[in-house]
Amino acid sequence: MRATVDTSAWVSVVLSRLGRAAPITSALRSGRVTLVTSELAFAETVEVLEQPNLVRTGESRRLARSLLDLMRERAEVVTIPGTLRLCRDPNDDMVIETAIEGASEVLVTEDKDLLDDASVRSVLALAGVRVLRLAEFLAEIESPDEE
Repeated sequence: MRATVDTSAWVSVVLSRLGRAAPITSALRSGRVTLVTSELAFAETVEVLEQPNLVRTGESRRLARSLLDLMRERAEVVTIPGTLRLCRDPNDDMVIETAIEGASEVLVTEDKDLLDDASVRSVLALAGVRVLRLAEFLAEIESPDEE
């Protein structure tokens, strides 16, 4: 499965006490999931996950560093033109464009602008990209059918 994971979902993974990182890490390492990102999207994720006021505990900081290292090692980086203007937030446009240009099957997010905007979902659907919440993505990658 090709997946673009929005920064909001990575934040949820890092701050969650539910062990959400393990299935993602396993799926990336095994090749069941190919992480698709762009330079801009990855830079935003790094910037956010390195904020000490957000990622406060030592455990969360270690997890954030570990995930960023895995992303650097395993992610497929695509080039985006940066011309899409669909959302009120340009960072969301960047994520949409990354998913489309990278031929992602899913865009994983916790961002309401991406989850609830019908025009965004329509554009992504036309490109063959499903929008999933983190919990939905985890359920899919943990299901026996994905193994």
